[in-house]
Amino acid sequence: MLQESPTSRDRESASARDLALVRAVLDGDAEARATFLTRMKRVARMLTYLNQRLGSRLAAEELEDVAQEAIVSIWRKLGSFEGRSSLDSWTYRFCQLQLMAWLRRRDRLPRRLEDLDEVERNAALSRPDPDPWVNEWVYQCLDRMEPELAEVLQRKHLEGLTFPKIAEVLETSIHTVKARYYRALPRFRELLRLREERGR
Repeated sequence: MLQESPTSRDRESASARDLALVRAVLDGDAEARATFLTRMKRVARMLTYLNQRLGSRLAAEELEDVAQEAIVSIWRKLGSFEGRSSLDSWTYRFCQLQLMAWLRRRDRLPRRLEDLDEVERNAALSRPDPDPWVNEWVYQCLDRMEPELAEVLQRKHLEGLTFPKIAEVLETSIHTVKARYYRALPRFRELLRLREERGR
């Protein structure tokens, strides 16, 4: 029988934690709900990124409305989350769909994307930038990393926290946070390179 790789086990463990979080939220756990709402702050940044990919079709005020609609949609569908991917990857899809729906309603969808089928459109929206910290590929790569390394990258680049603040949140030393960060970077870059090669 083949042995499961540590990376695969770590990835499943991270998804399992997200699934446990979602179930706790659905059960009415106040602490879990607060954690979940903190995670949902990433929705605005995801939408900003996607909007930029489409040529900044929406103004900041409109993006706020789209973010609210996306969060409502995520909340309504929360019971369907099965932990097959990270909560971030699952959320990213809602952001894509909500933004496209908004643009269709406003008749502001760029013609070049309007003519694409759903698979091609999603591929266009998922194409990575040189520094793609909000791209879905990023979340897929983070899913494949050791959870303690992925979390430091997420706190640093997706939430914009400083090393001291990350250390405070994780209840560990700044030295440990920095060590994890500099271990995580080459691992992340290699995973992203491999993902980009598969996407070409």
